[in-house]
Amino acid sequence: MANQWGGRSGTPDMLKAPMMPDAFDASADTPPGRRVRLMDLGRANCRWPIGHPGAADFGFCNRRRIDGGPYCAAHAERAFKVAPGGKA
Repeated sequence: MANQWGGRSGTPDMLKAPMMPDAFDASADTPPGRRVRLMDLGRANCRWPIGHPGAADFGFCNRRRIDGGPYCAAHAERAFKVAPGGKA
């Protein structure tokens, strides 16, 4: 069925594609019992998202943040990798 712009209606194929396996998954290092909702996240806690937004088990890491950054040590290491050649 065509939409008002002449294209097909429904979910675009790019939105149906599976996510990269590691894109939202940090479950190995942050068990579900430690995750918190955004509303329950403290000012000093890690803001690393875990799971897919909208999923029942979606939450944030909640470990202690380091050096005023947004993430704990483990997630800061994953988020801020140095590119080959030493440039961030």
